[in-house]
Amino acid sequence: MKKNKNIVVELVNEWDKFESHHEDADIEAFCRYYLANKKNKSKSVDENNPSVSLMKVISVLHNVHSNYHKSAMMDTTLEHPEAFSLLLGLKYKGETKKTELINMMMLEYTTGIEWINKLIKEGYIIERSDINDRRSKLLHISSKGEKFYEKAYKKTIESARLVFEGVPDEDIKLVLQLLIPIEEKHHRLHAELKNKDFEDIKKVLSTKN
Repeated sequence: MKKNKNIVVELVNEWDKFESHHEDADIEAFCRYYLANKKNKSKSVDENNPSVSLMKVISVLHNVHSNYHKSAMMDTTLEHPEAFSLLLGLKYKGETKKTELINMMMLEYTTGIEWINKLIKEGYIIERSDINDRRSKLLHISSKGEKFYEKAYKKTIESARLVFEGVPDEDIKLVLQLLIPIEEKHHRLHAELKNKDFEDIKKVLSTKN
């Protein structure tokens, strides 16, 4: 019982410290704060620039997953395994224009067009004229693309699980809860910012917080 009382006292003290620096404190934010400060801290984390350390981690994990995913897709008929992201985007969004799909997947325009044309040529995507705008083309997944998608998506799941092998789902969900709002913000602004210089990007983002 005494041990439990000590835990309660510790939590109350931590709450007081948290509340003194956060006027709109709530339980959810406190739990994130408490976990972040109680987890074993890695020496690789730059305490003065934690965002740099986080980007390093994200970059490494992205490269690791890309390697695993490329390996998993080697036995498929897709010439460029990376182009699977376009099928993923079409599956999510449904029939759409080329430029909208490229922007949604945050690809360079020339790369996106190249991959889309290859997917059309190989029969994974069907292109048709937009009846509301004859100058535009609409894309949707073909029956061949649907079958390929089902097979390839399983490989995507497997490669993602390899990256986080041994990590509890609760920890993954916590990270998602923290990062998804940031991802949504930058995804929303990507098309607007991708051709701006760095100073303009900083100005825009400073008004979007």
